[in-house]
Amino acid sequence: MQQHNEKLARITGNVVIVGIDVAKRTHWARITETRGFSLTPPFSFQNTRDGFFRLRAKMERAREQTQAKSVVLGLEPTGHYWKPLAWHLKEAGYTLVLVNPYHVKRRKELEDNSPTKSDRDDAGLIASLVRQGKYMTCLLPECIYADLRNLHVTRENQRRQVNRAQNQLQA
Repeated sequence: MQQHNEKLARITGNVVIVGIDVAKRTHWARITETRGFSLTPPFSFQNTRDGFFRLRAKMERAREQTQAKSVVLGLEPTGHYWKPLAWHLKEAGYTLVLVNPYHVKRRKELEDNSPTKSDRDDAGLIASLVRQGKYMTCLLPECIYADLRNLHVTRENQRRQVNRAQNQLQA
């Protein structure tokens, strides 16, 4: 309960909330404020540096318009496609949180009683979940922690290759 209260405390006050539905090439975003009012209609942007700068420009315009003190971005992590955007936004100093894709799916079914998926609608649902404190903190490993993660992945791949070779020899 205390952890949920801490999450909600991060969202209270004058904060702009951005929900982003991540995809391979084209992401969808919706910018809202803490009461749930949309500041922009859903918009798409490309998974490129130019697309990231377009998103940042819209966020800053919304922040200035509402005179908000900060921006919190909620991402629905999809495979590895969210990582370039997350690194770009983290380096720019934004607060990032992650929303479980399963929660977005269930919330979608609750909202309109339909399991159909729409990226432009999902961005609003993600922003809503962030506003309610239903998110996870985003930890992107840096320095030695990133090196350790890479070494662990490499070791696991090597171990699988050795097991595969041993099984082939025995067969």
